[in-house]
Amino acid sequence: MIHRLLKSWHKQIPAMNCESGCRECCEGYAPAMTLGEWRAIKHPGKIVKDLKVLATCPFLGDRGCEIYARRPLICRIFGTVSRVELEDKQVAESLPVFCPRGCQPAEPLRAGAALGLQVQYQQWLNREVTAVVADLRRYAAARLPGEAQPTKFEWMYYQLCTRDGQNNLRQLMGHGRPALAPEELGRLAAIIGG
Repeated sequence: MIHRLLKSWHKQIPAMNCESGCRECCEGYAPAMTLGEWRAIKHPGKIVKDLKVLATCPFLGDRGCEIYARRPLICRIFGTVSRVELEDKQVAESLPVFCPRGCQPAEPLRAGAALGLQVQYQQWLNREVTAVVADLRRYAAARLPGEAQPTKFEWMYYQLCTRDGQNNLRQLMGHGRPALAPEELGRLAAIIGG
């Protein structure tokens, strides 16, 4: 299901090719992503091994994005929204929404359409996060930590290492309180071998 949704969402985003080797938009930001996007990356060597907020995307290499063809929706949508609309709404002053090198699509995405895509994406991500937290609690109660390293738990671990993922978990699970209790974070780290 998520693969069809992602394809549908990707088709709505206008094509925009970043300059080869560019790193400017990715520095200082690690994107949250859906479990389907995480699985599509198939990048096992990049899992974060401690619960620190990532300073930058772990998929950013010396020559730019290492997963460009499989990058998350949030990365695809960046820089594609109509500059005219955003400047009229004065959004451009408060958010970094344009490519610093001036790349943009020939036919920009309307601001309303971009917002709609992001809302649908966030709703899907919220469902996934809620389901995986429930699975984590069942798994931790039924098995000894370290028996397996399910992809969905690696994904959750990654989510907890992104600012967006941490904020999302706080809002979903406790309205400001930690999304997972410290002992649950410990179990998660043990399950994935952190």
